[in-house]
Amino acid sequence: MKDLSVDWAEYARAQDELKQSRTSNDRHWGLENALNKTLDDIEKGSTFDRSDIERHIRSGSRRNRHRARLVRLEPITWLPSTVNPTLHYEARSELAFLHNSLDGNSLTLACKVAGGHYYSELAQAEGVGIPALRKRVSRLRIHARALLPKEQSGPVAL
Repeated sequence: MKDLSVDWAEYARAQDELKQSRTSNDRHWGLENALNKTLDDIEKGSTFDRSDIERHIRSGSRRNRHRARLVRLEPITWLPSTVNPTLHYEARSELAFLHNSLDGNSLTLACKVAGGHYYSELAQAEGVGIPALRKRVSRLRIHARALLPKEQSGPVAL
């Protein structure tokens, strides 16, 4: 069995340095990177020493400088400057309307599909095949779209 005390000592050293850091600079990001890589190395059972940790610190610092440079060169302009609360209100109203209009089984299925459950998982729970479940969800979307008032019936994201 390999002695892990040296590995954990290096990890503790980097952690102490990070703890004593009072600013968020490149070295700080490099230390975060080194801590993550050190945990990965310990988990894999790889051998490493102080030079490996310093290399991870330099790599993390370099990545942070590169990321900061990219943000300066290409600022994020595609984000909206203000949030339109009307859209949120309309979406909540549509969801409440659909919640009251759909039967219990359809509503449960819609919530599970919208929640990201896999079709294979849902099909197994329902005791049907995946193609049959996909068709059922497709019909549910068409039905939900038909329930919404015409000016609001856009794509129904289930």
